Amino acid sequence: MQAIFSIDENNQPIRIEMTPAEYEGRDLQDLLEKNWDLLPGDLIAGNDSQPLRWVMIKREAPVESPSSGEARWNLDFLFADDQAVPTFVECKLHKNPEGRREIIGQMFEYVANAQHYWNIETLKSFVSPDFDKYIWNRTVDVYFAEVLENLKQGKVRLIFFMDQAPRELKSTVMFLNQALTEAEVMIVEARHFHHGDKKFVVPSLFGYSEQVRVAKEKRIEKLADGSAAPTKWTQERFNGEIELLEPTTRLAVQQLRDYVLEQKFDVNWGRGKYGSMNVILPHLCSKSMFSIWTLGGIGINLGWLDEEVRTRFDADLRNAGFSYSEKLQYAMLKPQQWVANLGKFIGVIEGLKNFSISQQVSE
Repeated sequence: MQAIFSIDENNQPIRIEMTPAEYEGRDLQDLLEKNWDLLPGDLIAGNDSQPLRWVMIKREAPVESPSSGEARWNLDFLFADDQAVPTFVECKLHKNPEGRREIIGQMFEYVANAQHYWNIETLKSFVSPDFDKYIWNRTVDVYFAEVLENLKQGKVRLIFFMDQAPRELKSTVMFLNQALTEAEVMIVEARHFHHGDKKFVVPSLFGYSEQVRVAKEKRIEKLADGSAAPTKWTQERFNGEIELLEPTTRLAVQQLRDYVLEQKFDVNWGRGKYGSMNVILPHLCSKSMFSIWTLGGIGINLGWLDEEVRTRFDADLRNAGFSYSEKLQYAMLKPQQWVANLGKFIGVIEGLKNFSISQQVSE
């Protein structure tokens, strides 16, 4: 039995027994297919104020054999994030004998052969016709060109999605993550619990600590000899990049940026090829409430907000006419969804300036 505690109005703990539950068959895959954020993009992002956002490219993605060039394996999932980093995911149960060190070699085979055989047309054949609504204001061809470039450079993410990882696999993953410069290797354990007739899944990240992240960045900078673009954005660099947007979107982004700066909200600048201005209302959350992207989109960062703040922010946005998928904790508003309604978006933020959890309780 695993216990958590609920705190009542008198600040007294109430013990809630959580009974571990077993996954069966393909339950783990079915669960991930319907709940992308079980890959904890906020934990992988670490201390950054910009979580990773996912798009699923293909479940059971075929991978060709080097001996025949024909499809030989199926990767459980091919995901990518908002920076177009391809993310290979294998789902394994702890009772499966393959949930051991040999799956490491299998995963690297997938990456090596995908790097050789996949092209834009291959990736386009994997996805549904509405795929473009998930890819953050790029065309499908542009996005997949970025995915393949990252794959070619070895900038990939390998995730073992498990109910429980064996110790020897954890040791191997930790070593690989410290040794590899570009690739990221990690385990996500999705523990499954019952309490009464309710089910709970608790994802946790192993193998990718803040220390590993910093060490990788330092090695990349050293190898690049200063020739690569800096990983951390600045206001000056952000301002220059948004000048390239089409005029209507550029003006709206500039106005929203200026509003944020005039209000003296806390700001954290993002990383990666595409920059973000991550806006923090510290009285509500130590991480960003929303992010303004150099591509012209607004990221809505519901996933790491407390329940009360998340509920209020989400309700205010929807009441103001903004829509996004309910299954995404880190949704993105494209320019066509918000530019003409900039005033309404600012109105939502204005409503949060004086909002607090204690205020909500008193109401």
